[in-house]
Amino acid sequence: MQNFNVVLYDDFETLDVFGPVEIIGKLPDLYDLKYYSLNGGVVTSTQKVQVNTKPFSDIYPSGVLLIPGGSGTRTLVDDKDFIAQLKLLAEQAGTVFGRLYRGCTTG
Repeated sequence: MQNFNVVLYDDFETLDVFGPVEIIGKLPDLYDLKYYSLNGGVVTSTQKVQVNTKPFSDIYPSGVLLIPGGSGTRTLVDDKDFIAQLKLLAEQAGTVFGRLYRGCTTG
């Protein structure tokens, strides 16, 4: 089974997360789907969907890392702690899907 780790933050774009999650969720024998944020807890999308997350420190980083877009990325690109931790996670992941705004791209 492969990890499918979804990175969330306040004001993430709901469709960027739940489009892929709908597909991956149909493959429970192949993927272990989990949601994470920097410090864990409830994270709210731009569309006001709330998701309970685990902290980045709990991620088993191999497998897939999904980083959605959304208006929350506009402040995160200047958050040095978030970017540093995200960079470490991305370097350890087998596959990364996603992007941050202002020219900071992963994937």
